[in-house]
Amino acid sequence: MQNKTIKSIRTIKSFSFFQNIEYLANNPLGSLVCINSEKHVFKERSIYITNYICKLHLTSIKSYYEGISLVFSKEYKVPIVLSKNIILIHTHRMDDYDNIWINYAMVERISSENDKVVIQFKSGKVLMVDINIAYLLKQINKIERIVSYFEMIKCV
Repeated sequence: MQNKTIKSIRTIKSFSFFQNIEYLANNPLGSLVCINSEKHVFKERSIYITNYICKLHLTSIKSYYEGISLVFSKEYKVPIVLSKNIILIHTHRMDDYDNIWINYAMVERISSENDKVVIQFKSGKVLMVDINIAYLLKQINKIERIVSYFEMIKCV
């Protein structure tokens, strides 16, 4: 796997760059973004990059959560469903340094091992995350509800 350094996320003007994103995580340089098992390093933190991806889809994290609150009442730790290719689950609070954004659309298999979740992506890459499997299953349920809502209103 090759690391590609890009000075700023603002140099990316197209949402297509992110269509095969597997995960985003903060690192000492800013953020590590894994796309098709290829690592890209950006100077911005993962929350900023996630919000930037939302903006490329004509929304923002804040607007998305305001809409979720209107439709689904008060929900916490809700995944961000932007398209059939970008469905982001956060492992911790969004602004925590240890948070990892996982793109569920690129997940092939999920299992549990020693109180951690093992995620295998469609590319074959494996990521071990320090979260509870029950939390992840709740997130998947929320994704299904959100996708059903989008299908009902003919958005997805």
